[in-house]
Amino acid sequence: AMNVFKGLEGEDNNVAFRLLIDCILATDMAKHRELLEQVSSFEYPFDKANADHRRLVCLILMKMSDISNVTKPFEVSKRWGRAVVEEFSAQGDMEKSKGLNVEPMFDRKLNNDLAKSQIGFIDFVTKSFFGTVTEHLLPQLRWVFIRMMENRGRWEEEKGSPMLTPVKQK
Repeated sequence: AMNVFKGLEGEDNNVAFRLLIDCILATDMAKHRELLEQVSSFEYPFDKANADHRRLVCLILMKMSDISNVTKPFEVSKRWGRAVVEEFSAQGDMEKSKGLNVEPMFDRKLNNDLAKSQIGFIDFVTKSFFGTVTEHLLPQLRWVFIRMMENRGRWEEEKGSPMLTPVKQK
């Protein structure tokens, strides 16, 4: 196993390990609103000497990475969108096979318009997140928000098209 904290000792090791865990937890959608509130109340400019500022940026960058498929060039974003919908559908299929109730976003029969699902994700999750982050914390990343909104426009044009075939695993 690779020790990414090799060379760190004592409290430095503990701080690094805690930050790694916090970054991973920042991707949990249950923490989405809390993270958004932290960014909303952030007082710009970023101060690299401030440990709280550095920690928040680490959390935000991990979260941005996690939900970034809608910010990629459109054709790449489309492939990621198909992959996510297929993953959700496979989970729903498994839940159905076990007799469990399936959330609509995981139900293959209900979630069959890729454009509509991507527009929903942008409108209800990423637009406020990327907008707030680029307004309050990382204005130099405003291009990410702009591309996401351009992609939303492209998805509007594709709304109602039949679901594209899933991305094949290599």
